Amino acid sequence: MNQSVSLMTQRFGILLMLWLLCVQGSGVAFAQGADFEKAHQLFEARAYHEAISAYQEILAKASKKGKEEKWKVDLTLSRLQLAESYRLTGNYPAASTWYGAALQHAVSGDSIPSYFYLQHARMLQIQDQCEEARSWFATYMDMEPGDQRGAAGLASCDQVSKLEKASFDVVNLALNSTENDFGVSFRENRLWFCSGRNSGDQIDPWTGQGFLDLFESEDWQSEEPIATPLPTPLNSPYHDGPGVYVKQGHQTVFTRTMVESKGRGLDRKQQFSLGIYLSESDGESWSAPSPLDLQLPGSLVMHPTLSSDGEELIFASDAPGGYGGFDLYRCEKRFDGSWSSPALLSKEINTPGDELYPYVDDYGNLWYASDGLAGFGGLDLYIAHRKKKDEGWLAPSLLAAPLNSNYDDFGLVWLKTDTLGVMASNRPGGMGGDDLYEVSRNWRSYLSEDLMLTLDSLPLLNQERDLINILGQTVRTTTGESTGGGIARVILPPNNDTVLVMNVDEDGFFGGSIPSGESYLLEVEKTNYLSDPVVLDTRNMKTGDQVSVLAEVSEMRKDLVVEMNNIYYDYGKFNIREDAEHDLLRLLKVMQNYPDLTIELSSHTDSRSSAAYNQKLSQQRAESARNFLVERGIEARRIEAVGYGETRLRNHCTDEMACPEEEHQFNRRTEFRITYFDAVVDSRPREFAPGSVPTPEEIVAARQALQSQQQHHTDWAVGGELAVNPWSSGTWQGVQIGIDRNHSSDRFDGFAWLGNIQVEPTSQGFFRYVIGYFPTRAEAEQILEVIQDAGIHDAFIPTYIDGQRTR
Repeated sequence: MNQSVSLMTQRFGILLMLWLLCVQGSGVAFAQGADFEKAHQLFEARAYHEAISAYQEILAKASKKGKEEKWKVDLTLSRLQLAESYRLTGNYPAASTWYGAALQHAVSGDSIPSYFYLQHARMLQIQDQCEEARSWFATYMDMEPGDQRGAAGLASCDQVSKLEKASFDVVNLALNSTENDFGVSFRENRLWFCSGRNSGDQIDPWTGQGFLDLFESEDWQSEEPIATPLPTPLNSPYHDGPGVYVKQGHQTVFTRTMVESKGRGLDRKQQFSLGIYLSESDGESWSAPSPLDLQLPGSLVMHPTLSSDGEELIFASDAPGGYGGFDLYRCEKRFDGSWSSPALLSKEINTPGDELYPYVDDYGNLWYASDGLAGFGGLDLYIAHRKKKDEGWLAPSLLAAPLNSNYDDFGLVWLKTDTLGVMASNRPGGMGGDDLYEVSRNWRSYLSEDLMLTLDSLPLLNQERDLINILGQTVRTTTGESTGGGIARVILPPNNDTVLVMNVDEDGFFGGSIPSGESYLLEVEKTNYLSDPVVLDTRNMKTGDQVSVLAEVSEMRKDLVVEMNNIYYDYGKFNIREDAEHDLLRLLKVMQNYPDLTIELSSHTDSRSSAAYNQKLSQQRAESARNFLVERGIEARRIEAVGYGETRLRNHCTDEMACPEEEHQFNRRTEFRITYFDAVVDSRPREFAPGSVPTPEEIVAARQALQSQQQHHTDWAVGGELAVNPWSSGTWQGVQIGIDRNHSSDRFDGFAWLGNIQVEPTSQGFFRYVIGYFPTRAEAEQILEVIQDAGIHDAFIPTYIDGQRTR
């Protein structure tokens, strides 16, 4: 038997052997006529495109000659195989018609295999004819009570209309051709895929279309994209793809048709099968692909995907011993580069149907297609979330529409996990056959449901409650210089409802009123700046009271380190607690606002416990924080999670030193460091809550009130603020590590071991914190280096001459 395996084997995984076994047990005999013999040979050889014409001729001839009764057995077989041929070439309406005709005209006593009842039901379901499909699924359940596919199909018809839609846009790519296009992978930002568009005279007898080649497109999202065939070593005269590119080692593994010649002379025949091949690149060219030995002789293996580290291989195979059809298998790479024996994935993932097109994202989650579960119809897309690397995956979840449709949806691969990817589908409206579709998160609809605050939904100020006044100014975190522009937003935890939005004027001032009796947070939103949230506790305040706010902001730039003061972990654990989410949600918002921003997210411990334990724990904590962001739509490539253990202590509390708990706590921290940032032009519109926009008169009044409140600091104006300094003569150096709105803040106490922390009041109403003072600049620079190594990169050295601060 000709074992030619082509596109549709990769797509559907329906083996001819399954049909032959069904027919042999059905009592249906093959006709002896030459026409029947020819048609059956074409079908047996998987030349379905040609078999369609042959069977159509037989049926037409039977009708013309009035032979329907005499040839009724052969015609039943012909109709079934015609229906199969149409299904396997993607013409589902025609397949449905001929399944129905075969089952309707079946002669009394015929034992039609249950398999065809299932396929007929599926073809009806794909075409949205669920009412009729239900009866055929029910018939199949009666015939095969132990096969879950009947119940799954019935459930699919009942549930699809109730499923919610996902917040994604699915758009047909201009890259598509009239041939089949599918099998996606990404090499950096370039799209790899397989297509039959460049086959020339080489035609696959199964589909009547070209053999598949691997292509690459750099401008795949454009309106006039260019698709370039990959070089010859990766493309052969037969089918190549789908596959996956892995940047570790610059490798690709892909499906390829294997051709073997058997026999001699006139009996010489080519036997086709499917295998997984590997090729490596030296940066300029690709090596000749070599087959992977996956220890499944005689079985079809295809649709490979590798984990991001290249150490785990998932693929599909029809190997004996599975759950039915094609199943998914997993191998691990050994030290010598070979692969472990394939392990069948769990029955939660594999079904009696087909599981195909696996893809493992950067976090180990498994995305794949299946027709064996209750879905929309045809192949549907699922995700199974990873437990731990050696513990498998959770039960799969069906992806919602429009990712899934009644037709075949498969091969979803992410460029930016859960944000931007490409999938394939043969749904109506495409260019022809299987088409590629861009999948992108529709942030507009996503935000409108969960995050976006519209004017109608913002809470109105309750005028019956006591109102307190807010008077504030934005200043730089280390220097205290005022920064104008942006908005100041007051939010109410835990739901973070916006209560008040205030314009920040050119001198950094803002003002407004909010109801008393709550504990609020105030944050400044200013393009290219990060702010520290300020707690506004109004629970014991009454009408007419006012609160002064000094809102600190840091200018965003590469290597800026921001300590996340509220990321808490239970002792010895690394899961993110609910009370730690606010800082991470703030970081999430920053990364959403600046889509090119990349960071290093790091976790640090104190010196207690062993260095190895601390290193492992800190890495787990950093990865937990990263996963928190990734699960909410931030692509993994933008976040490097690093655990530093006890290697970056900020004080003297090493293993040899006895320190109180508060000094150890100073070393336990989570930070993020900006590794790439490109400043942007502020084009975002201002948002305001009803009645919250201060008038120009209110802004002037707020500035005057704030300045009046700060008058008691005028005695320490610049030039006179060190009058009490015992070193009021000569030249001295200090190291300014930050500012605070309070003169007794403990936020810098952890640096006291480096020297005396001096608190210098200013005329702006805040206090500078300076380590000092040193008679030489060299001494100050040594301290500055320690401070900057501890993550405060904006620290600097001010100079004092005869008690006068010059910076």
